[in-house]
Amino acid sequence: MSEVLNLNVIHIGTQVFTINQQKHLPSHELALSVLLKKDSFPFYDTDWFTALKLLKGETRILDQLSGGISLITYKNTPLMFVNKLNHRLNSFYPRSWLIRLPLPMS
Repeated sequence: MSEVLNLNVIHIGTQVFTINQQKHLPSHELALSVLLKKDSFPFYDTDWFTALKLLKGETRILDQLSGGISLITYKNTPLMFVNKLNHRLNSFYPRSWLIRLPLPMS
């Protein structure tokens, strides 16, 4: 417990959503929160390679998602929120966190 007391607090609280053009969009902080109720959002559990592709920023791989906002998980662990529009998938994952290295072949 003494290790926890020596941590520097960088950020307190969890941003739940942002407002964009009068729409409430869930924040990435909420996706990673231990207090997230996963059943509050439609979710899709991906395989390992699909999860890596999403974390790399590739968004043309989830045709089976229904429209609207969904929570993407890997082995029931939340990764990110995405918004499926007509023929496009918008990820709410921070751009600065994207994987930049080449992915291993499946």
